[in-house]
Amino acid sequence: MFSGFDRTQKLTRSRWGHSLFSCLFAFSLALVLPPAATRGQEAPSADPSAVVAKVNGDDVTRAALDEEVGALLGQMDSGQIPPEALAQMKPRLEEQALNQLALKQQLDAYAKTNGIKIAEASVEQQLGNIKSRFPTPEALEQALSAQDLTIEGLRKEMEKELLLDSAVNHFIGGLPAPSAEEIETYYKGHLEEFTADESVTASHILIGFDPADTPESKEKKLQKTKDLKEEIAGGADFAALAKEHSSCPSSAQGGSLGSFGRGQMVPSFEETAFKLEPGETSDVVETQFGYHLIQISEHQDGAVRTLGEAKPEIEGAIKQEAVQGWFQEMVAKAKIERI
Repeated sequence: MFSGFDRTQKLTRSRWGHSLFSCLFAFSLALVLPPAATRGQEAPSADPSAVVAKVNGDDVTRAALDEEVGALLGQMDSGQIPPEALAQMKPRLEEQALNQLALKQQLDAYAKTNGIKIAEASVEQQLGNIKSRFPTPEALEQALSAQDLTIEGLRKEMEKELLLDSAVNHFIGGLPAPSAEEIETYYKGHLEEFTADESVTASHILIGFDPADTPESKEKKLQKTKDLKEEIAGGADFAALAKEHSSCPSSAQGGSLGSFGRGQMVPSFEETAFKLEPGETSDVVETQFGYHLIQISEHQDGAVRTLGEAKPEIEGAIKQEAVQGWFQEMVAKAKIERI
């Protein structure tokens, strides 16, 4: 399904994910597509049926434009954006929404030019997938009714979406395979994407400090930490001691902190953790939180995937860039007018 582009997608996207078109479009929208060709200066009409723009000569109503803007906001998790910021963003969002409408029109025209049609069986399969997610036909009808839709309306919207997906797939199918030179150039230019950072998987026991600690109480805590280290050296289970003695919430997981890379822990803790061998337990480490005993189970060195390992991913990325460029060209050729 398109990523929330209309009433139907509000129903389907949250349950069944993204189509090829929506994934590529959502990725490219803000970074790739140019703004609308012209911008009106008048405040938009409150009348949902008012024509506020034209795309390739077709009318765009206020309701249609607002629906596209709402879809973009849904992609952005707009609930986390302050209302005043949303108000400032609206002009740009409307430009992007018009670009989106233009792109869908251009893809539809591409499909017609290339004789692309959607098999009825494909529509029925998609519709069947949706029906299967509801316990009863009545439950589906209720969900559709809440969005002012019918089964037939849903079918028509799905046909449109499948057609646009097929147009994108048709274009991708005509792309030449990336050359060895292109793949190597991409690899060298995006090397950080294929580099895994050094990391360790660690657990710890924390004998935590308290604001009321005196030098004497800290000394007792230090001694307790040393005693625990001796127990571990004598064969005691680290996780069991963490559950019993550690004041860190990680004690519930036997002191496990999971995996982390450099720069994620306080310096003294990190320095010690990255020096340990798997299975080795540190001496007492003091931080502002208290006294720690650290044990690591795994140490992953930073590694760079080879060109051969990254090749399939690079080929896909190069094709995706080509599709995004194609989207940009089609929007640039569209006639977009604000009224």
